[in-house]
Amino acid sequence: MLTVVAIDIFFYYFVLITALALLLGSAVFMFYRTYAMISGAPYAGTKKVRVDKMIELADLQDGQKVVDLGSGDGRILIAAAKAAKVKCVGYELDFLMWLWSIYKVKRAGLSDRIKIYRRSYWPADLRDFDTVFLFLIPYKMGRMEKKLQSELCPGTRVISHGFKFPNWQPEKKEERILVYQMTS
Repeated sequence: MLTVVAIDIFFYYFVLITALALLLGSAVFMFYRTYAMISGAPYAGTKKVRVDKMIELADLQDGQKVVDLGSGDGRILIAAAKAAKVKCVGYELDFLMWLWSIYKVKRAGLSDRIKIYRRSYWPADLRDFDTVFLFLIPYKMGRMEKKLQSELCPGTRVISHGFKFPNWQPEKKEERILVYQMTS
């Protein structure tokens, strides 16, 4: 039979281990959030009404290829795959967001049309995509503009939520959503 002292020792060890696990979990969480901020942008979920507007403005057609740079929880890719028979690719650095997005894609039954990679989009080759979605932070838009200018084909649409490119003029602008079309 356990004595009061043994129960107290067990309780103190339980509290200590729980505190250490929470501390370690918080440190890992902050590492991924900081890394995402430095390399692109932290996760900020886009409201459904804006996702719907982005999909509408993208004018997706069956057979096209779509990419979401910093795909977060996959909501834009899922909406795109539901709107048209498109192949979708996402890039997401945050491990927890990547896992959550994989789960959501499987739950939606769209694993055959959506692939989400847990890696940076900066080294990714974007030449084959017809539509690019992104929600970056202002100080990354200039670098992204150069990348897209060098890789995208004429006619490719770029849908930016919230922030504009420094040297491009949007073709359309609605509710903080900017639509660009590559010309050369």
